[in-house]
Amino acid sequence: MRIIKRHAALAVVHRIRIHALRHSHASLLISLGGNPLVIKERLGHEDIQTTLGIYGNLYPNMNFEAAKRLNGLVEISTAKSDVAQVQNNGVTAGLAPEVAR
Repeated sequence: MRIIKRHAALAVVHRIRIHALRHSHASLLISLGGNPLVIKERLGHEDIQTTLGIYGNLYPNMNFEAAKRLNGLVEISTAKSDVAQVQNNGVTAGLAPEVAR
């Protein structure tokens, strides 16, 4: 604890308690997109529920961020012909013969 007090004085910043430093560490990892399982291990929590119970509120935009990462990965194009106009040759349109049966 003396090392934190000494370095805080050298940096001319307010001294932070060890437990607050632990929370700051976890919060920083979360804001950088850290994997919750890795954070759980770093904090020494027995299970992920403990980690998410304490820090879950810091993940409000994770669903939005996941959707943003997926955006643009799938290319959608329109069909060049109407499926109803395709001549029926005994095979369901677009499926391999072994799948259509």
